[in-house]
Amino acid sequence: MLKSKFPNAGARRKKADQVADKLLSKQLFPVHGQLIDGATAKRELELEVEVLDRTDELWRLIWAYYIRCEIQMNIQIQPPMIKIKLFESAQLSLVTQDTAS
Repeated sequence: MLKSKFPNAGARRKKADQVADKLLSKQLFPVHGQLIDGATAKRELELEVEVLDRTDELWRLIWAYYIRCEIQMNIQIQPPMIKIKLFESAQLSLVTQDTAS
């Protein structure tokens, strides 16, 4: 997302650090895991992104995946169990559980 604007590796690394700092900003992104849409990625993070139309099949698949992850991460579990990690691969998403100790 930065390579076309910053062909120099050093400049690209510096910009990546700036983007990371913005992603950690509580003013811009107060909630961990909040959706960052294409317009925000372009405007606030200055990233090169392709904004897909909501009728585009790829956009619909990505949105369905996002919603499924949100649902999975918000399923209530009984104490003393807690959710500790979301593992993702091209084939699956997995939430592991552990005891709160």
